[in-house]
Amino acid sequence: MSIETPLTVGMQEWMLELKPVDLPSPYDEIATKVGIHAALILAREFGGMMHYLPKLERPLLKLRNEKIRAQFDGANHKDLARKYYLTVSQIRTIVDHPDDRQTSLLDQLPPPEK
Repeated sequence: MSIETPLTVGMQEWMLELKPVDLPSPYDEIATKVGIHAALILAREFGGMMHYLPKLERPLLKLRNEKIRAQFDGANHKDLARKYYLTVSQIRTIVDHPDDRQTSLLDQLPPPEK
């Protein structure tokens, strides 16, 4: 009996009886972390290929900062700091720089006097 989802066409119920220890590396680690089902899908879709998985720090930080800005009401620095496990200073920096560009020291200098 097949599992009826587009990702698992042709996968059989009995395949899910595999244990992580039955699988070669790196599928054993994948199955331990996300389950046999996901490991089998990855094996079918990407087996035999080399893939580099970059860290997701930038998109996750961008999303977190967007959430902080959306929840900022002008006076809830401490609440947001607690909620997101940041310092009040970090919250201030996030709400003061809405485009998430990395600021340089030159960006922080006052404009030259005329």
